[in-house]
Amino acid sequence: MILEEKKEWKEKLLDKITTAALTKTNNTVNKNINITTYTRTDEELKNIYDNNLTHLHIEGGISAITKLIVDKVVTDSNGIKMITITDKARGTARYKLPSGEDVVDNGLSTFTTKNRNILMRRIYRMITDDIITSNHILDVDTTISKGYTEITDDVEGDVLRSSLIKSI
Repeated sequence: MILEEKKEWKEKLLDKITTAALTKTNNTVNKNINITTYTRTDEELKNIYDNNLTHLHIEGGISAITKLIVDKVVTDSNGIKMITITDKARGTARYKLPSGEDVVDNGLSTFTTKNRNILMRRIYRMITDDIITSNHILDVDTTISKGYTEITDDVEGDVLRSSLIKSI
């Protein structure tokens, strides 16, 4: 009788293991994510970079540029971040446009590309307007030259994007 029960128990256990192995489980963590409205227009971005970008940001390279973007572009005047990274591993960001449209920015690509383009135009203007800065950038031994090289070598913005995802 004990052997018979043991056999039944083994069969039930095997059935459970087989069922569990064949069943696709979906473990979803439900988070209440408060998505705020991102309100920066291209003109506002241009003004932010015109008023805040300094030679020290160029000298500091990607990390200094990231800090500038997080502090002045992503964070509003009340200290609230207007962009939420919902999946750091994939770099998925969510924000709302002033129109109310909910944006899912995969890899933070749209945001980074837009900001990098405006930022690079500002850096170029700084260099062409100031002969001293231009000369320092051409001198490869200066820290500003090294920072400038780090920024400009990131042609696709991948390093900046990664740095932003970690910082936001």
